[in-house]
Amino acid sequence: MTALLALAEQLATNHQTMSEASWDAAVRVGGLLLRAEMMNNDADMVALELLSRLRRRK
Repeated sequence: MTALLALAEQLATNHQTMSEASWDAAVRVGGLLLRAEMMNNDADMVALELLSRLRRRK
């Protein structure tokens, strides 16, 4: 999430001087960062679900 916030801050600061190619690259990087964050959250949810199931079995 920190990387996404840093990217958003850079875009807010530099938006007037960015070329179309820079915007395209920023959008691609933002998408990859968001996807990585979602995968990390999914992994956390799976781990929590497994722990919950293990606790119920005890």
